[in-house]
Amino acid sequence: MSEKEKKYFSLDFVKKEELKILAEFDRVCRKNQLRYSLSGGTLIGAVRHGGFIPWDDDVDVLMLREDYDRLCCIFQDEFPDNYFLQNYKTDKKYPNNFAKLLNLNIYALIEETEALDIKKGLCIDIFPIDRVTINPFMRKFDIGILSVINLLKYSSLNNINENAVKRIIHRLLFMVARMVDTSRLNNVENKIRTKYNGGNSKITFADYIKPPYRLGRKDIYPYDIFLDYLEMDFEGLSLMAIAGYEQYLRITYGDYMTLPPEHDRVPGHNFYYYDAGVKT
Repeated sequence: MSEKEKKYFSLDFVKKEELKILAEFDRVCRKNQLRYSLSGGTLIGAVRHGGFIPWDDDVDVLMLREDYDRLCCIFQDEFPDNYFLQNYKTDKKYPNNFAKLLNLNIYALIEETEALDIKKGLCIDIFPIDRVTINPFMRKFDIGILSVINLLKYSSLNNINENAVKRIIHRLLFMVARMVDTSRLNNVENKIRTKYNGGNSKITFADYIKPPYRLGRKDIYPYDIFLDYLEMDFEGLSLMAIAGYEQYLRITYGDYMTLPPEHDRVPGHNFYYYDAGVKT
C-alpha cells in the first residue's frame, strides 16, 4: 500500500480508545486481585498532567511477573470477545517478550510491524517485572545473550531509516531468525529473564524497550519499589501506581517534571489504517 492510501487516526481518538482499554484492564485486574502500575510516559502523564502527556499516543503499564502470568492465564475468561491479550504464546509471530492488550474492533497499524503476520489493533503495553542477578559478571553474560536474541527477533521489523549496509545485515539476521523461529527465541529469552525470580535478589531492570546491550548500572531499580501501590488519577479514572513512583521516574527519566524541548513533543507511533479502521 502507498503512503497516500494510509488514513491516520486522530490523537484524540487514539487516547479516547486507549483509555477504554485501560479501564477494562483495570476492571479485570481489580476483580482478580492483580497488581499493576502505570509506567513510563503514562506514569509521567499521571503525575505531571493528571492524564495523558498531551502529545503522547500510547499507554504503558507494568506488573510483577506473578501477576502478569496470572493475567495471561485468565484473559480469555475475563475480557470481552473483541479484546485479545497478545504475547508470543497467543500470537506465534509476535516478536516482543511483553504483552499487548488489543481491541480488535479498531484495526490499527504502525509502520514497524505492519508486515508481520500478527493480530493488529489499538492497544496498551503490559510489561512484566523480573528480578535480575546481583552478580555483575552473570548480569553481563545474560545481557549478551538477550542482545543476540533481540537482534534476531527484531530483524523482522521494518527499518526504513537504516543505510544499505545495515539493511543487508538485517536481512541476513532475518534469515537466521526464520530458521530458529521467533517463538523459540522468546522461550529462551523468557527463561533468562525469569530465572532469578525464585531467589532473593533485590534488583530489577524493569525496561523492555531499551535494547539489552544498552542496559547498565544506571538502569537498575530496587525491586522493593514495585511491591506497594497507591491510587492515582488518570483522565478521571482512579488507577494503580507504585508507591515508589518518584524513585522509579527519577531513575528512568531524571528530571521528569521538566517538559522536553518543543521539537520532541510529538507522538511516538502514528497509528493508521487502510480500510474502515473501526469495525463497529
